Amino acid sequence: MVDSSNNMFIKKADDFRKEADKKLKGSFFGNIMNGKEDREREAKDLYQQAANCYKAANDRDSAIECLMRC
Repeated sequence: MVDSSNNMFIKKADDFRKEADKKLKGSFFGNIMNGKEDREREAKDLYQQAANCYKAANDRDSAIECLMRC
């Protein structure tokens, strides 16, 4: 039971992290619609959510990596 909940948290964290990476990278249309500061703020929030999920899954190294990106 514990392993399945850890896997769930890790999957959510990975999804948050990928979305944050996309926000930082940006896209042509996204760059037009949102400024760099908006994208960075959104990415920071997503990295924070990812870090929280990694902490819940007891993956401290990944949590620290996300927090360092904030």
